[in-house]
Amino acid sequence: MIYKKRFIEEVIKKLKSLYITPMKINTNPSSRVLICIAIFFLLVSCDHYNSEKEFNNTYLIKGKDLNISNKIKRPISFKIIDNYLIFKDNQKGKELTIFDLNDFSKQYYLGKTGEGPGEIINAGPLSSGKHSFYLFDYGKRILSKFLTDSLDREDYKGEEIFKNNEYTYTDVALINDTCYLAVGVFPDFRFRLIDSHGNVFLKDIEYPIENTEKKLFHIRGMAYLSIIRAHPKQPRFAAADRYGGSLSVYNIDFQSFSISKINGFDLFFPQFETYNYNGTPNFKPNESTRWGYLSLSVTDERIYALYSGKNQKKGISYQQGNIIHVFNWEGNPLYRLTLDKEVRHIDVDSSRKTLYALYENNIGDFEVAQYALPDKLNQSLPLNTLL
Repeated sequence: MIYKKRFIEEVIKKLKSLYITPMKINTNPSSRVLICIAIFFLLVSCDHYNSEKEFNNTYLIKGKDLNISNKIKRPISFKIIDNYLIFKDNQKGKELTIFDLNDFSKQYYLGKTGEGPGEIINAGPLSSGKHSFYLFDYGKRILSKFLTDSLDREDYKGEEIFKNNEYTYTDVALINDTCYLAVGVFPDFRFRLIDSHGNVFLKDIEYPIENTEKKLFHIRGMAYLSIIRAHPKQPRFAAADRYGGSLSVYNIDFQSFSISKINGFDLFFPQFETYNYNGTPNFKPNESTRWGYLSLSVTDERIYALYSGKNQKKGISYQQGNIIHVFNWEGNPLYRLTLDKEVRHIDVDSSRKTLYALYENNIGDFEVAQYALPDKLNQSLPLNTLL
C-alpha cells in the first residue's frame, strides 16, 4: 500500500536523523525505546486501509447515448474488440449481439444457443485477443476463439481452444498466444495459468485470510471473487474484488514460474455471513456486505475500475456505480472519473480515447453511453501537470 511505504520511509528518515545505529541500539536505552515505538506504529499501520483521498483529483465527464436501446435486450456485459461492440445479450437464439462501431446499422448475432457442436449453453466472460476475442462457456466449460473478420458470417462458429475439467472459471484472460489466466472458486490458490491444451501449469497467490481464515474454500473463493484483465503487451494483470474494495496488480515471471504482487489498493475487505444448504455452509451476502468493483477495462497505460462501494440493501442500486478509479500499471491510484449517470459495465477504446458504459434507464431499458476522455488524461504525464 502506498501510505505504508511512505510511513516506513518517514520512520527510516527519522531514525537516521537521530543517528541510531545497531551499536547504539544495543547500548543506548533511549534509542531502544524509540525503536520499539517505531516498530509498534509500523505494526499498527499494517491494519489500516487505503482511502479514496489517495486519488488526488476527480474529473466529471458527461456522456452521450448511442441510442441503441431498441436493438439490445438485457445485456450482461460487453467488450470492444477492434471496431466491434460485442454484447453478451441473447437474441434470436444467439448468445452474442454485435455492432460495428463505424456503422450501427450493421448488427450481427453470433453463438447459437444450444448443446451441439460449436453452440453455447451459457455465455461467460469475454476477453480480448489480437483481432479476435475469447468466450468461456459456463455450461460446457469450453474456451472458444472468434476472429473479428468473420463476425458477419451467419453460420460462423468459434474455434475450441480447450475444455476445463476442473473447477469452473469465473473469468479468463489471455496472457499470450499460448497462455491463459483464470480465476474461480478454487480450493487452494486464487490464480491459474493454463496452456492452450487446457493444462494448468501454475497455481499461485493464496487467498487473503481476513474474515475467511477458518472458512471452507468455496466460501473463501466466493468472498474474494475477482475480475481480471491482462496488460495488452506485458505479462502483467489487474485483479479487482466484487465483494471487497480491493484492486491489485500482479506480475507473471515465466522464468521462475511464479506470480508476484506488485501493489495493492484496499478500501475494505468482504463482509458476509454463512448459511447451511443441505448441511453444508455457504457464502451469503447480507446488509453489511459492500460491493467493490463492478467492471474493469485496461489500456497499455491505465487500469479503469468501475466502483460501487454500496451496501447490499433493498432499494440500493449496489450493482451500479458512477465512480471510476484510474490506476497505472504499478498499481498506484492516479485520479477518479465521475460519470453523469450510474452504470453497470465499462470498456475503454484507447484508439478513440472513449469510454463506453452500459446502464439501465428509469423505464428498465438498457442503453450505452459514450464518454470522450479528455486528451490530458490519456497522456503519460505526472498528475500535477494535468491541472
